[in-house]
Amino acid sequence: MTLSEQVLERFRRINAVHEAGHAVASLAIGGYANYACVDNENPLAEESFGHVSRAPQNDVENNVIVFLSGMGAEIILRSVSWSLLQPSSGSGDWKNVQRYLRNHTPVERRRIIKQC
Repeated sequence: MTLSEQVLERFRRINAVHEAGHAVASLAIGGYANYACVDNENPLAEESFGHVSRAPQNDVENNVIVFLSGMGAEIILRSVSWSLLQPSSGSGDWKNVQRYLRNHTPVERRRIIKQC
């Protein structure tokens, strides 16, 4: 296996763990996940690397937990801190968190993030 193939395989593994993190978190909070999908044809696509089909939770905190759990799974797999994640890691997840929290005051946002 060439070095570029090894890098691509590592990326695919991290991506799969990231999407699995969302699915497991959804199940852990009493929701469900229909399926998790990873883009193995074009894993370096700009838009998205994968997704999990699930029903949104009624609770803002639970949705935030599910959105952030993909990056949390990456941290566990790679044994790194939040600050060492790739800049693109979970960028869509961060946008979803911001969308869910935009109607809350800064104090409420901090409380929700800390509880998650």
